[in-house]
Amino acid sequence: MRDALELEPGDKVRYFIFDGEVRIAPVRPIERLFGILKYDGPPATLEDMDRAIAEGACRRVLGDDWSPERLEDADRMAAEASGRK
Repeated sequence: MRDALELEPGDKVRYFIFDGEVRIAPVRPIERLFGILKYDGPPATLEDMDRAIAEGACRRVLGDDWSPERLEDADRMAAEASGRK
């Protein structure tokens, strides 16, 4: 079981019950996740991240009505709400 779940001594596991079956999953410390995703591009700025979050929210809420102009409106409203200009 340790090999199958890639568990090391001292690792924690969590038990789940689904449809009468017990399932075991490793609890991974955040430090073990470092470097798991590969990205070769330039580092993203906080502004880039904020814009991506806003774009995702607009796409989710507006669907086909999404457009960059509506995202600019959302950026402006978010900046005003947070006190940024």
